[in-house]
Amino acid sequence: MKPPSSKRSELYQDSARSWLVAVACGWCLFWTLIINRCGGIVFVTIVTEMGASREAASWPFSLLGAVINLSGVASGVLLKKLPLRSVSLAGSLLTAAGALLCTVFYDLVGITVCLGVISAIGQGLVFPSNAIAINTYFKKFRASGSGISYAGGSLIAFVFPSVVVYLNDKYGLRGTFLVVGGLTLNAVAGSLLIRSPEDLIRESQSSAERHKLLEQIELEGVRDCLQDCKGCGTQGQNDSEGKANERCLGHQRLDATAEEQGDGSARVKKQAPFWSVLFKELSFLKRPINYVITLTGVVFTSVSILYNVTLADHAIGQGLAKWEAALLFSCSGAGDVVGRLVSGQLSDRKLCHRRDVMAIGFLIMASSLVGLMYANSLALLGLVTVVFGLASGSLIILFSVITVEYLGLEALPLAFSFQSLVCGLVALPRPLLIGYYRDRRKSYAGLYTLLGTACFVIGLVWSAECFLQWRAAKRLRKEKSASREVSA
Repeated sequence: MKPPSSKRSELYQDSARSWLVAVACGWCLFWTLIINRCGGIVFVTIVTEMGASREAASWPFSLLGAVINLSGVASGVLLKKLPLRSVSLAGSLLTAAGALLCTVFYDLVGITVCLGVISAIGQGLVFPSNAIAINTYFKKFRASGSGISYAGGSLIAFVFPSVVVYLNDKYGLRGTFLVVGGLTLNAVAGSLLIRSPEDLIRESQSSAERHKLLEQIELEGVRDCLQDCKGCGTQGQNDSEGKANERCLGHQRLDATAEEQGDGSARVKKQAPFWSVLFKELSFLKRPINYVITLTGVVFTSVSILYNVTLADHAIGQGLAKWEAALLFSCSGAGDVVGRLVSGQLSDRKLCHRRDVMAIGFLIMASSLVGLMYANSLALLGLVTVVFGLASGSLIILFSVITVEYLGLEALPLAFSFQSLVCGLVALPRPLLIGYYRDRRKSYAGLYTLLGTACFVIGLVWSAECFLQWRAAKRLRKEKSASREVSA
């Protein structure tokens, strides 16, 4: 049986407030992910303006991805202890601070630390805050809410790649960091709207109780004053008012004492052995599907970050101008937005299972990475990036949703932290891959082959999961039909 607080929080699920929170989450991502989505352009600028090798220039973005995931471990604990809005607000401010500090510590090491550590910690707080908010406020339309939330990151591709190219040409990389850092502060407005249903319920309850208590005290005071003032003069009236005030204060003290005693008893009831609570919260580690989801996240984050960092450099190597390479991010973003919105609708309306989308999405992503190696014109590269964005957008909104589907909502914070820890550790060698394939072998073809193979394997794993679930459902239907025949 669910506790009363859980039942009351369900009143906010799939409500008007839910869609407002989804838009607020999208707003936060729109402003905090500018550097991430335009990382390929900044990467090329670091190589040309600072004369760095591609391996060295990729460290800020590889470290950014690693620390985002590693900070997810701490964010899981913070989300258990602090209000949701406080965690999201801290994340937005840290993300902006990292970009602004790049203008002060303007060298490769400074940029690596400011972007790869400070901004990354901020984004590592924003992502899980959004995931918890979406999965708490939505139930029936969870994938659609997640799609709206993540669409904010996709919309960046329509606005900022060309803007970042212009800022680089006009003000240099330092001026670009200054402008982007200032723009990132807009995310604070969205963070202020991200609050958990429990906080809203607690606030409404305390407000209603305070109002009721004041009304009760006022009525008792008026009644006592009227009784004490009968047949009394001015002095007697003053005395009775004093007595009434004393009685009112006494009522307040009694109510406060009763409330403290009630809270104390509730706290005693809620206490449980530490180890039993720990084992219960870590029970998701026994589930094999948890490791499938984690491996899927490792491959997806690696592919996404390496794709974003290398796309502009690869396009320029194929003979495109810098502004044409920026257009490819817009093409990828267009497919990304469509994928996020369509994927959510398909799964929420039960037109297909989320595991089906995972299998198909990774197989399409693998084919697009192969196509990226052979595309040598703006039109072909644009087509391939649209397909990649479509697959990427379909997948990214499902990670938190499919974690809840398989492991449960209560396991989400710690499961998210575990997945983030693994993804963060795997992210550290990425600059070595870029340096090996581009600096030494002079081509990204081998890198894209490796990434495409990894996506293909993950697609096969989820295809196997789809087959196993289909076979289990078919067996269950046969058992039900057999039981009906026996009962008939």
